[in-house]
Amino acid sequence: MAGSIGRSYRLLGASWRLLGADPKLLLLPFASFILSLGVAAAFFSSGLIWADGRSSIASWIALYVMYSIIAFIGICFDATVVAVALMRLDGHDATIRDGWAMVRERIGTVIRWALVAATVGVIMRAVQERLGVVGWIAGLIGSIAWGLVTFFVLPVLLFEPVDVRGAIRRSAGIFRQRWGEQITASVTIGAALLVVWIPLMVVGLFLMLVSVWLGVAVMVASFVAMLTITTTLTDVFNAALYRYAVAGQVPEGFTAMDFESVVKPRSRFGRRAAPNTDRPERPDR
Repeated sequence: MAGSIGRSYRLLGASWRLLGADPKLLLLPFASFILSLGVAAAFFSSGLIWADGRSSIASWIALYVMYSIIAFIGICFDATVVAVALMRLDGHDATIRDGWAMVRERIGTVIRWALVAATVGVIMRAVQERLGVVGWIAGLIGSIAWGLVTFFVLPVLLFEPVDVRGAIRRSAGIFRQRWGEQITASVTIGAALLVVWIPLMVVGLFLMLVSVWLGVAVMVASFVAMLTITTTLTDVFNAALYRYAVAGQVPEGFTAMDFESVVKPRSRFGRRAAPNTDRPERPDR
């Protein structure tokens, strides 16, 4: 376990160094968060969603529309980060404009993926509402499982000639064959930044003794910063892990040993299987 955590931190550091080549990428998750927050505020303030405290057909429709818009915003911004990271990993001096151009080429598929994600979100919400605490737990577990299974959907949609259904199957296949320490590596990103965030929250609490508004501002700012950095690093790590998983290419700044430990195929019962040398080639773009 200690070795797995150590490897995960090295991968996190390599992802951070890759991000350092273009720190403007941090603006994309930040803008996504602000826009999504604005969309949610607009829907809730309009009274369309559970205005009378009870669910109704109109409320569910409004919720689905809101989820679809928020999913579309998040997918577009995340996909742009992934596209830039993948092009940089291939040795190209890509910019945000280049990444967005690639996303725009697949905008129809992005919209369909957003609708699928919104559908899953509404289903999870319905389960939580109808089953109470049990539904909340089931929804949480379902959300985590869905996130893991669809971890590679964005790079697959951008770099492989598949539709949304094919992208989900492809992502699930990669995850199923190489689940091993991928989870540990992914969780490490959030855990490492949480270690930094907790002291900032403590500082915010102390500042509230001096000024409530100042303390709240520090806590909110640190939360948004952590969320932005976590999302960006996850996208960058996603791109690097996908590139190695499907093409066997070791990106600059990473090591083959660390990647082999993360994506090495596993058998059904958790034992390491023989390496898969029959990786599909990345289609030329």
